[in-house]
Amino acid sequence: PSIGISELVVLDNDYYPDCKNCILISSLNGRSLFFMRMSTDFDRVIFREKVYVGERIRDMFYDKDEKSIYLALEETGSIAKISDYISFHN
Repeated sequence: PSIGISELVVLDNDYYPDCKNCILISSLNGRSLFFMRMSTDFDRVIFREKVYVGERIRDMFYDKDEKSIYLALEETGSIAKISDYISFHN
């Protein structure tokens, strides 16, 4: 089954110390965010983590200056802001 990808963002390598070659994927069907750490040449997944949001994520924007992630949530029509660094568990 598909997670229904709505947006894909490559995070800056300085977003968080553990976030090197990281991709953030938002999901419509899965109602989740997926954090993926890729190999240096982006040819394989080193680590992935699913974070359940509980609502369809219609769109996503990464503000590089603020190091914040904004989510456009479909059911409530609200905007969610993730401003704390995302910590990956290894």
